[in-house]
Amino acid sequence: MTRLHLACLLCLLTLPLLATTCPDDYDEDDSLPKTDIIGIALTNLDNSGNRPIGVKDGRCPSGVYAIRIEPQFPDSVKAGVRYALSSPITSVAISTVGTLDADHPAGSIVTQLFGLLPSGIADDDIYARYLSGIYEPTITAGDAIYAILLTSPEEGDYQFEVSIHVTNDNTTHSFSAVTPVIHLYK
Repeated sequence: MTRLHLACLLCLLTLPLLATTCPDDYDEDDSLPKTDIIGIALTNLDNSGNRPIGVKDGRCPSGVYAIRIEPQFPDSVKAGVRYALSSPITSVAISTVGTLDADHPAGSIVTQLFGLLPSGIADDDIYARYLSGIYEPTITAGDAIYAILLTSPEEGDYQFEVSIHVTNDNTTHSFSAVTPVIHLYK
C-alpha cells in the first residue's frame, strides 16, 4: 500500500468521527425552554404495594414509608413539556420536626436515614451526578424525588421538613416544606 492509499484510508476512517463530535461550547439543552423551581410539594407515601400510593388516613407501616418531593414551577410551565432547569438542584436535606428516636431529637438532620431516588428529573443519570450540578438537568412537570425511609422508628406520629437547594451563578436558594403528620406503626 502506498502512502497515498494510507492517507486516504486514514481520512475515510476519521471523517465520520469528526462529523459526530461537538464543539466544547455545545449544550444539548440549548433548544429547550428554561424554567425555575419556585417551591416544593410533599406527599406521604405507602410503599408496601406494587407502586407507592399516597397515604389517605394518615397511617403507614413504618418499614415502607416514603416522601414524594415534587418541585413546583411557574404557571407558564406546560404539562408534558421537557424544560432545562435554570438553577440545578444541588442538595436535598431532611430533618425531623419532632423527636424520631434518642439519637435524633427534634430538628435533627436525618437525610442519611432516607434513600433518595429521582423520577425523571435526572434523565436516568445517577442521583449523585444530578445533585453535583455537573450538567444542566432537564425536568418535566410531575417529575419528583422519592425519599424512602430506610429505618423503622417506634410507633408514633412523625413529621419531616424537606429542603432543596438550587444554585445559579453562585447564588443558592432554598425551598422547604413540612410533611403532613404521619402515624407510623409496626
